[in-house]
Amino acid sequence: MSAPDVEVRRFTHTDLPQIRQALIDVHADAYADAMDDEFNQRFPWFVDHWGGHPEFDCVIAFDGEGPVAFAYGAPANPHREWWREYVKPAPEKSRTFSFSELAVRRKWRKTGTAELVTRALLEERGEALVVLLVDTEHPRVQAMYEGWGFRKVGERRPFPDSPVYAVMLAELPLGRDRRFSYAVTGEVFMSQTEGARLFREAWIAGVRRHFPGEPKAGYVTPWDGTPQWEREAAGSVYAQIRHFVEVSDGATARLSREQKGRYVATCWTAQMFKHFGDPKPAYVADWPDLPEWQRETDADIFEAVERSLG
Repeated sequence: MSAPDVEVRRFTHTDLPQIRQALIDVHADAYADAMDDEFNQRFPWFVDHWGGHPEFDCVIAFDGEGPVAFAYGAPANPHREWWREYVKPAPEKSRTFSFSELAVRRKWRKTGTAELVTRALLEERGEALVVLLVDTEHPRVQAMYEGWGFRKVGERRPFPDSPVYAVMLAELPLGRDRRFSYAVTGEVFMSQTEGARLFREAWIAGVRRHFPGEPKAGYVTPWDGTPQWEREAAGSVYAQIRHFVEVSDGATARLSREQKGRYVATCWTAQMFKHFGDPKPAYVADWPDLPEWQRETDADIFEAVERSLG
């Protein structure tokens, strides 16, 4: 089964009586392993709360007549968006869609259905931004949203019995790997910072392991001394590797080291063309032309990202 096998239908506030049970059933299946949690048991209340909004917007994916996934939300009150406490100054265009819920039946996970309903919900929205919450104990879900263009800007516990959530913001129309340069809780928020650090540390470790002799100082410069363009490039390639591993459901473990290294090298080459109008030939060399130590290091980087994802 795959996402193209499903039909996505759109619903509004007036349709809630007809779709309410479908939403509850899909949610119960998606959270079957956690339905002993009182917060999850309150989901019907949230359906009625959000469905009661006059501008409630919902999409449901159907396999035949059976609902397999849904996504819903509603516009936030203009100039009273709660995410503003995390982003200073707020962006000029700040009309926001609050993406409240996404659920996919367990049988339909890892088929692209989650992204399908998310994009179906958001592609016709007229707001400038979209905000959502992700349980901080689910880093893979957060990584999934980051792959679609969302960025974490803070943390929030909306109810006393709810989990701590990552507050995630994205620009609309939804893209991939969009970057925010707004000040967040007093600091400039850089996307993929932790991943970029992991990438850089894996690079340095690989150079020290594989380089014949004493490497150039620039090859092993610590993170704090790494140029900004290189940090951004490292974060972008980390995100590409992570997304590749996630959408492959871990099957990348079966790739050879050469295949892994080639992937990293290709992603890095694209970053060189992005950051330099006329990069040095060595920066964009094809795989066969790379020195052996660099090939091995690129493979090490891929495997370091794999390990970080469990």
